[in-house]
Amino acid sequence: MSLEEGPSSSVSETARRTYRRRSEDERIAALQQEIDSLQGKIETRKRADLPVIKEIPKVRRRLEKFIQLARAHTRDDIANTTQAFLAGLDRIWAEEQAPVPASEGELLEEE
Repeated sequence: MSLEEGPSSSVSETARRTYRRRSEDERIAALQQEIDSLQGKIETRKRADLPVIKEIPKVRRRLEKFIQLARAHTRDDIANTTQAFLAGLDRIWAEEQAPVPASEGELLEEE
């Protein structure tokens, strides 16, 4: 091994990295993709109650069975109370399932 072939000669032979500037359109597309991603996260955070809403049909079925059990054992007071609660739960479920009409949305904004 001669002195000319030392480690310093291999460093000078390495190619320099070439850089390519992104065009305006590429940068805009990347930023738009990031905006879309962040808006998706915001929508997910707004619907934090979605797991609760999805459980309503299961709870409804269980409460109906409980109402039948209470009536079978002559506990109409408990059955009536549970049925009243179930009616409120049904209203909530209906509101979540029905889309808000445009005219009603406009009325809410004007108030």
